Amino acid sequence: LANEIYATWGSIKETRQKQDFASTEVRLNVNEYNSDAGLKEYDFFLSLGEHSKKTFKNANLPRSETGRRSRIQSTKCYLKIYINDNYAAKTKKVQIQWPSFEVPFNEKF
Repeated sequence: LANEIYATWGSIKETRQKQDFASTEVRLNVNEYNSDAGLKEYDFFLSLGEHSKKTFKNANLPRSETGRRSRIQSTKCYLKIYINDNYAAKTKKVQIQWPSFEVPFNEKF
């Protein structure tokens, strides 16, 4: 599974480089080590890397990328809150923030 994750991340990175733009500052870091049992194990973690020197405004992005960003920005999320298997409340629908992918519910119950 670890090799598949790393290979997929590498494929995404290669595709972004071929498209001549990067849309994230997040880096996938991998620590490889031998366990006490002598098996190879991997720790994966994300960190912020250097910002790409190439920056693109939406007008300079491929249509597929502007479409992807538009779909992300138009996606709305909400939470249903259950306490002891009983429905208690629901938040309002909120759009996902670009590019952080945060969902600011900002509600108190």
